[in-house]
Amino acid sequence: MFRNIMLITAVMLLSLSVAAFAEFPEPYRDPNAALRYLMAMGRMPQLTEDEVKLLTDISSAEAFSALPDSLKRKVAEAGFQNIFNQLKAAAACTECSFVPDSKFEPQDLIPPYRALRTFARYVNAGAWQVISGGDHEKGAQLLVYVFKFGADSEKYQPLIGYMLGVGIRYIALNSMKNVLAGNYKVEAKKIITDYLKALPRPAFNARDSLVWERIYFVKTLDMLASSTEGVVELLKSVSDETKPVGEQSLSCVPYQRILLGAVEMALMDGLKFEPGKPAAEIIGELVKKQYLKAAPVCPDKGEYKIEFIKEDDFKVSCSCGADPEKSVEKKEEVKPAINPELEAKAKEYLSSGRLAKDVKEIHEYFDKVMACDPLESGLVEKLKTMKNDYEGRDNILIKAILPDFSKVYEKQFSLQEAIDGLIR
Repeated sequence: MFRNIMLITAVMLLSLSVAAFAEFPEPYRDPNAALRYLMAMGRMPQLTEDEVKLLTDISSAEAFSALPDSLKRKVAEAGFQNIFNQLKAAAACTECSFVPDSKFEPQDLIPPYRALRTFARYVNAGAWQVISGGDHEKGAQLLVYVFKFGADSEKYQPLIGYMLGVGIRYIALNSMKNVLAGNYKVEAKKIITDYLKALPRPAFNARDSLVWERIYFVKTLDMLASSTEGVVELLKSVSDETKPVGEQSLSCVPYQRILLGAVEMALMDGLKFEPGKPAAEIIGELVKKQYLKAAPVCPDKGEYKIEFIKEDDFKVSCSCGADPEKSVEKKEEVKPAINPELEAKAKEYLSSGRLAKDVKEIHEYFDKVMACDPLESGLVEKLKTMKNDYEGRDNILIKAILPDFSKVYEKQFSLQEAIDGLIR
């Protein structure tokens, strides 16, 4: 009898504790999907540069079958439950930020963009291994998770992050296209089409990217226009001198970030750069084709290097040692000599009241672009006309650092067309 009473009491206490526990959520239940993605990335085996190259063209079972057996064994991890479950958990999260400590400043640390892209390709290849093994449904679900990873990876970042997100989506879409066109189970195809049909329109909303680009832009503008030296640099960028936009006392990191974004955008437009081509020539081409306003110059007198592992896989670095993925050490500022003529113009500009007018016009430009209907017919041409109008004004801020938003919207429309083509 006593034993039965004790057993009933223990069950009641356990029930009460479970109820109390349910009432107060566990503190480690963080809604940030980035945590799950990073845990999944931690399960990815070490890949050599040659293996990374081989993963860039996997969008069919035939392409997967051509991989060496040693790489196939590594790719098998992507289909195991450890990675699959983390991707599933990430897809269920309500938030995703790879930059939780960002101050939205040019020298902020950036996510490991190349590592994120490599992981997407790794999981994409894993999907084809699973499909090749007969589990078409699980393979299709992995492709959905790759697409979702692309959408999640861009959030709370400037335009470069959004371009990465669009690129990852295309990795998934190219594989999805072959699954839908191939001799695979109807259930697997339904997983893909149901997901794509449920996406908002547009699936990539360029206006969302401008929200964060504007915050970074304003912070950069504050740094540039707050001193005579900053305005001098702006004046250099719109003169015949090929100098960077920014103060010479800044770290090289913001300039590398600008280069990363310019190369990313150019590659998505279909430009090709030969492996081994000097960085100076690549930068010159980017300036010529208006992916860069001016050629960036390292403030620490370093030389930029742009390495293409493959056509769409690249690394940007500088001989000065600055790395956008590592924290920047504060260096003692050594101000270079300033061109007296430009210094006089900068002082005149700051005292004239034109700065307030120019800043107001920049915000006006952002407002007009962001007010556009993202699905409006002829929007890209409308934005090009708007850009030409503002660049034709006597506004050095616009001439020096105004992004070309029409290119971003071109990516939005082309991605949506690709999705629509799969679900018609």
